[in-house]
Amino acid sequence: MKFAAFVVSGAVVLAACGGSKDGRTPSGARASCSEDADCMVTNEGSGCCPACPDVPRAIPKFAYEQRKNRCAAVDCPPASDRIECSQVEPVEAYVARCKKGVCIAEKR
Repeated sequence: MKFAAFVVSGAVVLAACGGSKDGRTPSGARASCSEDADCMVTNEGSGCCPACPDVPRAIPKFAYEQRKNRCAAVDCPPASDRIECSQVEPVEAYVARCKKGVCIAEKR
């Protein structure tokens, strides 16, 4: 019974994560998308309290939602006014694409 529950939960994870037709990227990693709509461009860092915008990158929408939900409970302190952020291109300059099971950011 435990094995059946594991198989079912594994199928749910793969379905939630999208995936290419075979579920793998060309390098053998698990696919994170199956179509462009599975991806989005963001300039938020991977942490919950970024002080500066990051370089725009494409990530799976499900990963962004997971991070957003995880960070909702975090009380971020105000960023220091002594931090100088590097200039980065705006998110709007990029479009998210799913290429071979991986989200990538392409210039518009």
